[in-house]
Amino acid sequence: MKATQMALLPPQTLTELQEKVVAHFAVLTPQEQKVATFIVENPSMVALFSMRKLAKTAEVTSYTVIRLFKKFGFSNFDDVKNLASRALVLDPLKQVENSRDALRDDAEFSNSMLSTQLNLVLGAAKSPTRDELDRLAKILMRAKINYVIGFRASFALAQHFHYCGQHAHKNMLLVSGLSGQSTDQMAEIGSGDVVFALSFKPYAQMTIKLCTFAKNRGARIVAITDSKLSPLYRLADDSIFVPAKGTSYFNSLVGPILVLERLLVRMHALNANATERLNKYRNFHRFIDRNTST
Repeated sequence: MKATQMALLPPQTLTELQEKVVAHFAVLTPQEQKVATFIVENPSMVALFSMRKLAKTAEVTSYTVIRLFKKFGFSNFDDVKNLASRALVLDPLKQVENSRDALRDDAEFSNSMLSTQLNLVLGAAKSPTRDELDRLAKILMRAKINYVIGFRASFALAQHFHYCGQHAHKNMLLVSGLSGQSTDQMAEIGSGDVVFALSFKPYAQMTIKLCTFAKNRGARIVAITDSKLSPLYRLADDSIFVPAKGTSYFNSLVGPILVLERLLVRMHALNANATERLNKYRNFHRFIDRNTST
């Protein structure tokens, strides 16, 4: 389809706009693709930005923004802002609850994987509270070194938390356990350090052993686990409980990953130096992207 053939009826929802942008992305000009990418990746900002600010952020002219939205059936930018604004006022948790309740009305799906995952999302979005997350965030920010530990299925969680956390905080160390390096990485742990440990039933014994070693050396243990019956809870100085039991043999990571995302947001918000450090990483990534041929 050529760009001149894109006369479309204006979308009725922000989601519909995003879907049309994706469907027609390939036929947009390179400048229009910059605006389209912004719409897909930062939908809430469309409601908050002026047309001029949107153009500046996307590094295009205001005319490019006008031209793009006309291609998708809009007569002016205010119509686009109104569409995005309506999406902002919707309560996402309420939408999830409605989806879950709809499944409950259908006996075939009432105990399905989707229903279970929706319950995990709702639980992780409401608990722990923001105050509880802020308390843990301050503990992690004050630590000399945060040793992030998670083995087996929890390793993916630990790796993600470490990767995102290190962009704003200097004191993050992922205990990988690769090639038996766990002991070496933690050999100098002591007072003032924190072990941020993740483990869910069935609990990884390596996590428990390393936390026991660290506690004997005077380190503080912060645990993300699923029960007060967890051996990690008995070792921990501070704990957050996150349900992780899924519908298959393996645990679901949906709840834990959402709680970790919420904790990262609070850590970054409470750290006055986070923005400067994040910008350094962003500039580095842009340099790599500009100088790496594909």
